[in-house]
Amino acid sequence: ARGTPEGRRGGCPGAGAAASGADRSLEAAVALHATDQGVARLTSPGSGPAVVFYISGHGFGHASRTIEVINALVDRRPDLRVLIRSSASAWLVERTVRPGVTLLPGEVDTGVVQIDSLTLDAAESLRRADAFMSTFDARVAEESAWLREQHAVMTVSDLPPLGIAAGRAAGVPALGDRKSTRLNSSHIT
Repeated sequence: ARGTPEGRRGGCPGAGAAASGADRSLEAAVALHATDQGVARLTSPGSGPAVVFYISGHGFGHASRTIEVINALVDRRPDLRVLIRSSASAWLVERTVRPGVTLLPGEVDTGVVQIDSLTLDAAESLRRADAFMSTFDARVAEESAWLREQHAVMTVSDLPPLGIAAGRAAGVPALGDRKSTRLNSSHIT
């Protein structure tokens, strides 16, 4: 059994999208937050809204680039609650993210298993992805319920499929999903 979001164990799908897809998702997040009007659509006063970022824990690149987006968002909207779901190294997040952002450790994708810095273990990578995907629907259901409890108004994924699927299941825009990269007021109730 998996515990609370703060103590969840387990993995997530490692079927990540190509870098160009991740870059487009992050560009969409930056564009959304580029104007006060764009950000204002995400929140309503006193509702405690949260934007939940799902960040691949594989390597440092996913976390490094997404934290830049998070920091820009927090600078623009310090009243917005920002939560990070990731297995990225806590020390990396804590050293680089703005105060007030909450890291909720947990594997949100399986990434690639590496034997060393240049050699991937394809068989083990596939085994871990298959194991995770065998329980994907249950994970999405659990995560989407948690998103509703958190009053999430959006998920942003670089690029774990769990964040995209859970966001869609929770009925909130899920950046990283090409169907949700254009937002309008109909996305937020």
